[in-house]
Amino acid sequence: GGLVHAITCTPGPTPFDANVTFGASGGTPCSGNMVWIATSAVNAGQVPNGWLYGVNIAWAELTWEIGLGAPFLGYLDPSGNYSSTITVFGLPCPLGIVLDGVALEFDVLTGGFVQGSTALTSSL
Repeated sequence: GGLVHAITCTPGPTPFDANVTFGASGGTPCSGNMVWIATSAVNAGQVPNGWLYGVNIAWAELTWEIGLGAPFLGYLDPSGNYSSTITVFGLPCPLGIVLDGVALEFDVLTGGFVQGSTALTSSL
């Protein structure tokens, strides 16, 4: 059990586009808790030695992601899962991007930390 995250790249609406999906599963069911998929491109390749649960995310990336919201921030569905997809127009998979990421679950009422996934490196 426990929280698991994935960042994937699949073909987009045309052969020249890509869909990038940020997802988490294994969160607390029926909680509506918030999940944050902290993702670093600037310092990628340093998992598990980063300061944020194994990810060495730069302060600028961290604040940008929190300010942006989806696909990095969202709420768990009744099954304890989260998924958000963005389309990257003009760049097909593979994108040639390496991302380090970790999913963190926070209690929607108290804001307290609930659990985190294992930090992973994804090649998109």
